[in-house]
Amino acid sequence: MDSFVKSSEIQKGQILGDLPSSRYKPAMNFQWFNHIKDLPRKKADSLFGLLLIGFTLFHIIILLISPVDLVSDEALYWEYSKHLDWSYYAKGPGIAIATWISTHLFGDTVFGVRVAALFCFTVFSSGIYLFLRTLFSPGTALFGFLLTRLTLMFGVTGFVMTTDPLVLPFWLGSLWFAYRAIKEDKPNLWIPSFFLAGIGVLVKFTAILLLGGYGLVLLLSRSRRHHLWSAGFWLASFGFLVAILPILIWNAQHEWVNIGHNVGHTVGKAGGIPFKRFPEFAAGQLGLVGPIVLPLMLIALWRAGKRWLLEKDDLAGLLVMSTVPLLAVCIKVTASRSCYANWPMPAYVAGILLLCFEFHATQDIRWYRKGLLLNGALFGISQLSWFLPVVLPQSINLPVPIRRMVGWDALGKGIEAKITEISPTENSTFVLATDYMTASSLRFEISEKIPVRLGSFVGRRLSEQDFWQTWDELKGKTALIVTSLNSTTGPQEGHPWFANCVDTELKGLPPETRLPKAYRFYICQDFNGKGPNISQAY
Repeated sequence: MDSFVKSSEIQKGQILGDLPSSRYKPAMNFQWFNHIKDLPRKKADSLFGLLLIGFTLFHIIILLISPVDLVSDEALYWEYSKHLDWSYYAKGPGIAIATWISTHLFGDTVFGVRVAALFCFTVFSSGIYLFLRTLFSPGTALFGFLLTRLTLMFGVTGFVMTTDPLVLPFWLGSLWFAYRAIKEDKPNLWIPSFFLAGIGVLVKFTAILLLGGYGLVLLLSRSRRHHLWSAGFWLASFGFLVAILPILIWNAQHEWVNIGHNVGHTVGKAGGIPFKRFPEFAAGQLGLVGPIVLPLMLIALWRAGKRWLLEKDDLAGLLVMSTVPLLAVCIKVTASRSCYANWPMPAYVAGILLLCFEFHATQDIRWYRKGLLLNGALFGISQLSWFLPVVLPQSINLPVPIRRMVGWDALGKGIEAKITEISPTENSTFVLATDYMTASSLRFEISEKIPVRLGSFVGRRLSEQDFWQTWDELKGKTALIVTSLNSTTGPQEGHPWFANCVDTELKGLPPETRLPKAYRFYICQDFNGKGPNISQAY
């Protein structure tokens, strides 16, 4: 059962699958990288420490000097931190708490928001090293650490404050205690495993899939099935419920819209060509995980699945079942809609562990070397993208991910200047944006003295801001409307929310290629105090 055992046992060929012991003899005819597995612990630990410091300093420098603004989701999560609650319309409270802490330490700045992502990713990548050092050897652990830092799927997320870098430490921590619970046959270790998974759910709901995977592994294991009715397992289940209690309380108070919203993301809507978006999703995984590393990881997953099902290797099964459920959910999503390429990221945590198992168990590591070098090259190139707004001529369109992070500061300053022009003596004007991304980003960029609201001139679904924005106090005021140039609806003369509306222009804005999108602006007078029409909850 215990294929993930001490490195000394692996060197003797004592792992399930009963591979020939000759496969574990150190190879002496490869380049220096081929001897990384044989590094002594002291040297590997020293290299790990130096690399961790180097990566962290590089990370901090990029965050400090990069010219890009917050992406809209980051600005929305920053708004969360200004309205602390048990939970939110689309997410749990984890990211709001993390952002609240980081901005109280470093201020309401781009760096102040993103430094929490840096911290969590640093903890996660360090945890990968320590986990792998326990499973295999210090040298293999160093390879796994480098792979984690240089793979785009993981490395780039550490620069952006989303739920992805925040959930990774809790996912890995839960997996570590689950591994120990099975290997050491200690049901009480499910208590910290389930609790960490519950904290992960507060950050990102996909962490709940860990529990289903753990349960299936125990159910199919003759030697560990007794865990399911042990006191430790039931206490762990209770601890998980305690951890996610904030989400349950909030949903009970708000007609369960949070759960409905997230279930809707998974189920999607019927119609169209089934799995039409799957090729797009698969291409995204190939690019973000690496065109060499992803196939190697899938091979490792396949072999681990065979060891689990055919040879009753419960530890291999544990890693398989912390990977497959999330990948399956993401593939299911592509049956009816697009699935963001970053969604399956936590599934690759166990993927790295499985890949390192294969790396440690073979002499021929040529493809592993090529995969790491290629991922490192892609990661290095990706860092140049942070500076494209100042490198590329303004006549050239930026890549979509970068364009979403430029122009918000300039747009905010242009709006503040227009509002000063409209009402130079008193604050009688507010900003009304017609999409949540624009509303959140402008709220971050504009002075807090100027009200910013998310409105709509047609029916729309419920959104995050609807739970904390109010309208009565704005009655009679003038609104500066910010809407997409391509929007088919807008505030026309005589619109029921205003006495009259006219087009206007903002001076000093950068060209459209340096704005998140093309905008149109209106000045509308005498707001009647009514909020937007909410046509559906989710």
